Amino acid sequence: MFRSLFTACLSIAYLFATAQRIDSLPFNLNKGLQTVKGFINESEAEFILDTGAGVTVTTNATNEVASVKTLGKKIAIRDANNETQKLRQVKIRQIKVGSFSVQDLQVVSFDMPYLDCQQLILLGQDFMQKFNWKFDFDRQVVYLSDIPFLPSEPMAKWDINFVKNRPFVEFELENKKSKCLIDFGYRGYFDINASFSEIDAVYKVKEREEKVIPYSAMVMGLATTKTEQPIHYILLDSIHFSNQPAYNIPVSVSNYTGAKIGIHYLTSFFSSLIINNSQRAMYYQEKVKPDYAQPGLDAGFTWKDGKLIVSDLNTGKASSAAMLKMGEEIKTIDGRTAADFGTFCSVLTWRFGYTQPDVWIEKMDGTRILIRRQSLLDFIKP
Repeated sequence: MFRSLFTACLSIAYLFATAQRIDSLPFNLNKGLQTVKGFINESEAEFILDTGAGVTVTTNATNEVASVKTLGKKIAIRDANNETQKLRQVKIRQIKVGSFSVQDLQVVSFDMPYLDCQQLILLGQDFMQKFNWKFDFDRQVVYLSDIPFLPSEPMAKWDINFVKNRPFVEFELENKKSKCLIDFGYRGYFDINASFSEIDAVYKVKEREEKVIPYSAMVMGLATTKTEQPIHYILLDSIHFSNQPAYNIPVSVSNYTGAKIGIHYLTSFFSSLIINNSQRAMYYQEKVKPDYAQPGLDAGFTWKDGKLIVSDLNTGKASSAAMLKMGEEIKTIDGRTAADFGTFCSVLTWRFGYTQPDVWIEKMDGTRILIRRQSLLDFIKP
């Protein structure tokens, strides 16, 4: 009898241990978004974690290296620019992150410049939603499990509603409620469509107070790129997400359809975040003091037809880039010519990796301009 009881205890302990399988992996934000390393088939790969994407996206280069099978059909995908494109479908024998894997996953393939240039794979909800995740943003570690994580006592909860496989949380602004996407694939804080009447009212107040940073920007979606898109940045005094208050939130008001919370919000305001997909809930631990991400430069640049071109521009009165125009060719960035960069990918990689507070550029006529970063934090009320 004792032996049977001992054996039963061992069995229970074994089942409990296997049920508690948790992996821990480092992540980084060096390439603009949150990335982890893993495998496609037997080939090493670096993945962007993207809760805003319903499906995983590979590139031709990865397909070739990892022997990814091409299927004879295409599927329609709607990207961040609200544009629909038919993308080639491929089949991956196995995607593995840590010790967790998914077999025979049918995904799409497209040479999105952001992915192709940085040799990245976009890991979508078709993989992510099958597991539970815990992010330690302070230590830059992600934990992965097949069972829900137990939240600690101080954590607050967001109730999640999945729409087409993507997670949404309720927000309330000026007593009006709506839904916003939790989008790890968006680099910003909180983005909302300009047609949302409550944000429009807030924007007009900020505009009268001269607390708006207006941009003209190039917006890259998965399959499309839109140029000279208007984006206006404001600092929102307060908002509620799932009935939980948040304060001094940088907001971009744009033509994006709907609203979304991005990775800068999560890493700036949260020390940790749990995504229990099996419970359809998120739990977060707020930081004692927000650690805001570095603001962008007053001008952004791209490489086209062997030329350095202005692709993004702060058009406000206080902009250090007031002497530049969208689409203008420039001679050098940080002392480097178009020939020095050599490719579109070199400029894109430089842009995401550049962290200095300012950069010298030279116009074609030899005029040198110091491009700075303008912060919304200057508008915080004392």
